[in-house]
Amino acid sequence: MSFFLAALGLGLGGLLLMAIPGLRRHGHAGHARGRTHAAARAGARGHAAKTQAPHAPGTGAPAHPGPTHAATNGLLHYLPEPRVVFSVLALLGAVGNALLRLLRVPVWSAALGATAIAVLVEWAVVGRLWRLALRFTGEPASPLASLVMDEAEAVTAFRNGKGIVRAVLDGRAVQLSAELIAGERAVTVRVGDRVTIQEVDPDREHVRVSLR
Repeated sequence: MSFFLAALGLGLGGLLLMAIPGLRRHGHAGHARGRTHAAARAGARGHAAKTQAPHAPGTGAPAHPGPTHAATNGLLHYLPEPRVVFSVLALLGAVGNALLRLLRVPVWSAALGATAIAVLVEWAVVGRLWRLALRFTGEPASPLASLVMDEAEAVTAFRNGKGIVRAVLDGRAVQLSAELIAGERAVTVRVGDRVTIQEVDPDREHVRVSLR
């Protein structure tokens, strides 16, 4: 019985620990997407340099990743997700403990039966409910920092290099206080002019923009 109690505790504890970073997943995903968004723009400018294959030192032949790395990635692809492992352990512990208490079967019989039931319930019920719940999870909001190098529209005329701009973030319009970069403070910006966001201060909801 102690084996099943240990499996139950390990499974529930693992699921609980996974829930903690899950609460922070939206912020991390938005931050990562912001970095990817900016990196994609930088990558577009350096695309020609990246298309040339790297060469192994001392040779003229292109360097290629070894087969060991690819084989390792292929094996990792078949490993179950941590959530599935913890879910099966929790089910195994609960079902095995119930079989021992209610049916008074031997431990090995309870282990075999509980393993089969746990895998079946995970595949037929828990896994499907999990995927269904993920469908209703909203897409995490991108941070304001992901607006760097995006275009914005001036909604007020700039005075002394300062004004209000409107940008699009995750499909919705946001208005931010803005100021021109140091070298363009004297440039005239009228309502409707397009500017490029160069820097973002998320705490102040403030951006530095340029006309280039």
